[in-house]
Amino acid sequence: MNTGLMTEHRIIALRGGPAGMPTRCRAPITVTDGRPPVGERVTVDYYGKHQHFEFTGECVRDGGDDLPAFGWIYATAVAE
Repeated sequence: MNTGLMTEHRIIALRGGPAGMPTRCRAPITVTDGRPPVGERVTVDYYGKHQHFEFTGECVRDGGDDLPAFGWIYATAVAE
């Protein structure tokens, strides 16, 4: 049974997070019909912490590209 869901590595827009955090990155995301489902989450490692972001349901224009926008929701420590 094909649900139309697939995982792709895409450049995404990051909104919020700690000071100095990049505003875009490449991350594995689940997509259906060319975009991630609302609520899709990604984790980005940044200065010893996992920064967690969630898809906002919007796309933003960045550098001539339409990128899915992910808003920062919280950070967790990296376990050693």
